[in-house]
Amino acid sequence: MKNRINYISLAALTVIGDAFLCLKFSGNLANDLVALVLAALVTVLLALALNYAFIRFKRIKIKLYLPLAILGILALITTAVFTLKSFSFYAAKTMLQANDIFLPFVTLAALSLFLTASGKKVLSKLATLVLPIALGIILFVFAFSVQFMSVKYFIPYRMPGGGILKAFCPLVLSLAPSVLPIILLSKGKGVKSIASALTVGIGGVAIGMLNVLGIFGSEFAATLSYPYSVSVGTASMGEIFSRLDGFFYALIFFTTLIKVGICIYCTKTLISSLILKISAKNF
Repeated sequence: MKNRINYISLAALTVIGDAFLCLKFSGNLANDLVALVLAALVTVLLALALNYAFIRFKRIKIKLYLPLAILGILALITTAVFTLKSFSFYAAKTMLQANDIFLPFVTLAALSLFLTASGKKVLSKLATLVLPIALGIILFVFAFSVQFMSVKYFIPYRMPGGGILKAFCPLVLSLAPSVLPIILLSKGKGVKSIASALTVGIGGVAIGMLNVLGIFGSEFAATLSYPYSVSVGTASMGEIFSRLDGFFYALIFFTTLIKVGICIYCTKTLISSLILKISAKNF
C-alpha cells in the first residue's frame, strides 16, 4: 500500500510538472475545453499503449532493445531540458524579474541531480509529502478565486474552430511526455495505479485551467504569457493574505523539481539496464 501511494505521488506530480506554465488559451472557450479533453485523452491512451508495450516486450533482445532504449533516453533528456527551460524562463521573468535564465536553470538542475543521486527512496518520500500540499494549494487558490469568477465565462458562445491547436499543443506537449517516466516507474504497479496517478495529475491541471477561465475568460486569458500565475495573483484572503503568489511559486518549484528528478532517475535506470544487457551479450 505504501509503495502504491509513493508511486501515485511521484507519477501525479510528474504529470503536473510544468503544465501550469504551459497553459495557453485560444480566445474561444469551446476550443479550450475541447483542447483539455483531447490532451487528457491523448495522455491516457499513450499511457495505456506504453504500459502494454512495456509488459509485452519486457524481455526483448538487445537488437531491438538498443534502439528503443536510446529513443527512451533521448525522450527523457528532452523532457527534462524543456521542463527546466519552462521553469527557468518563468522564474527569471516573474520571480527574479530578470532576463537571464542561467541561475534558475542551474539551480533546479543541480537540485534535481542531487535528489536523483540520493536515490528513489528520497524522491518517493518527497513526492508523498509534496502531493497533498500541491493539491491543497490548487484547491485553496481555486476556493479563494471563486469571488473573482464570473459564470458567463463558463458558457461557450462560439463553436470550436481552428484555434483549438493554440490551447491543445502546449498542454499535450507538457502532459504527454510525462507518460514515459510514469510507465518506467510503474514496474508492475498495474493499470489502476497508473490511472489513479493520471486522474490526480490531470485533474489538478484541469482545476487550474478552470481557475483561469472563471476569472479572465478565454479571450483575456489568451493575451497572457502565464495566465494561471496571473490568476493566482488576483486571489486574496482579505487580511490574512493579500496575494497568493508565494503558494504558486512553491507549487511550481517542487512539481518541476520532481518531474526533472524523475526524468533523470529514469534516464539513469535505462542506461544501467542497457549496459547490463550489452555486458551480458543478450543478442
